[in-house]
Amino acid sequence: DGIVAVALGGSRARGLHRPDSDYDLGLYYRGRLDTAALRALAGEGVEVSEPGGWGPWVNGGAWLTVGEDSVDWIYRDL
Repeated sequence: DGIVAVALGGSRARGLHRPDSDYDLGLYYRGRLDTAALRALAGEGVEVSEPGGWGPWVNGGAWLTVGEDSVDWIYRDL
C-alpha cells in the first residue's frame, strides 16, 4: 500500500518549460495513501488534500513552494 511511483509530468517532463514553470509530480499509489506523512513532508501552511478531494481522475494533491519553485503533487490511484 501507499506510493509506488513518482513521475515528473507537464512542461518540464516534455522539455518545454520556461524558467518560471512549475514542477508537476505525479504520486501514483495503491491502497491507502498516508496523507499524514505527506503533510509532514510538505510542511506547515500547505494544504494536502485527501484522496478524492479533486475528483475521480486526478483525485487529490497539493501545491507547494520549494525554494523559489512551485511544485504540484498530483495523486493518481492505481
